[in-house]
Amino acid sequence: MENHNTPNLQTIINVGYRAHRQGNYVVAILNYNTAISINPQDPTLYRLRADVRIKLQQYEDAICDCNAAIRLDPTNPAYLTRGAAHYFSYKNEEAIADFSMAIHLNHNPAYAYKLRADVKRDQRNFLDALYDYQAALRLAEQDGNDFLIAQITPPMDDIMNNLL
Repeated sequence: MENHNTPNLQTIINVGYRAHRQGNYVVAILNYNTAISINPQDPTLYRLRADVRIKLQQYEDAICDCNAAIRLDPTNPAYLTRGAAHYFSYKNEEAIADFSMAIHLNHNPAYAYKLRADVKRDQRNFLDALYDYQAALRLAEQDGNDFLIAQITPPMDDIMNNLL
């Protein structure tokens, strides 16, 4: 007989997602932990928990979650998340590799180009950064993503001014 007082997996995931969006990261982690204990073979759950762990600056734990997601599904969009965790951990080469893989797999390539450009800019590799910002801008314009365009334009303009 089914227990109607026990929330189903999708409800647990939804509560975690809502908590994450509202900035209640502890509740989000607890719900994602529960969801993973119910379905440890779902790579999306690990990536969602990794997103929260980045917000909590738990970068190594986020990387471990992304590794689990990628092990379960090598085409998982966790490369973008893991790249961000590497970037925030000052592991620039690993970040570039992950952002490159996200671009290759076509997982939010405009954002992946933008993040890869940020890393290259930090490395003072301005020409490669400019190339990636231009690719990100082109894709963001195609998608009509004004929010991303606003994030790309200032650093791209700074590089252009410094190169001239």
